[in-house]
Amino acid sequence: MFKSYRARLVSLSLLLVVVLSGCSNASANAGPIDANSPGFWNHYIVYPISVMLQFVAHHLPNHSFGIAIIIITIIVRSILLPLTITQYRSQLKTKKMQPELQKLKAKYGDMTNNPEKQKQYQKEMMILMKTSGVNPLMGCLPLLLQMPVFSALYYAISHTEEIRTASFLWVNLGHPDPYHILPVLAAMTTFLQMKVFQSNMTGEQTQNQVLKVQQFMMPAMILFMGSAAPSGLVLYWITSNLFTVIQTIILKKVMDREDVQVQGQGA
Repeated sequence: MFKSYRARLVSLSLLLVVVLSGCSNASANAGPIDANSPGFWNHYIVYPISVMLQFVAHHLPNHSFGIAIIIITIIVRSILLPLTITQYRSQLKTKKMQPELQKLKAKYGDMTNNPEKQKQYQKEMMILMKTSGVNPLMGCLPLLLQMPVFSALYYAISHTEEIRTASFLWVNLGHPDPYHILPVLAAMTTFLQMKVFQSNMTGEQTQNQVLKVQQFMMPAMILFMGSAAPSGLVLYWITSNLFTVIQTIILKKVMDREDVQVQGQGA
């Protein structure tokens, strides 16, 4: 059940990046985004992000839109921090629940071609999750909330002349990286993020074939997307990945310390 939720979210993410990369050339010819842009999405989502990027950039040395994207990314991820902490706690509860889940699987054995047994297994598993305080959707929520920001940033970069034509390091933020350095970094940091995420799983979970495929499929798709997407969007992805890795490492240390303290008090 946990795997199906996560697999759907990863598939959704992959679909989004493919669609965005496929729309790259078409959006370059689209009209500029401004306060008069029609539609709820353009007026209330894309335009405010465009304004924020311009505001931050104009208060930075050399009006660096690359640094502005990094700052906005950190702000967005910081806003999502409470949800991320809840997600992490849910992962730890899921990890602790594994022995009970294995007993439940052993109880029902082979459920192939036995809908009644599968139904009963699912029912008892839901009860076990509820009593353990595990919410499988919490693993998906932070990613779901990032997707609109990711998409809006894409259109803000593509439809705002000042951002689209801005340079950062060796790239033009509105165009793909000609040397493919950023896409490779995006793929590498995506792989690193998934490895750090899997460090919170049990040995049996990490051996799951779906997770093994995702571990390599996701970075490959990010590499494909990054080769066609605006460099500003790839910069956002890299920053977000690095933020997640550092955040996860810090949370792991803090939560492990709390867990030791609770066990010490219980003893």
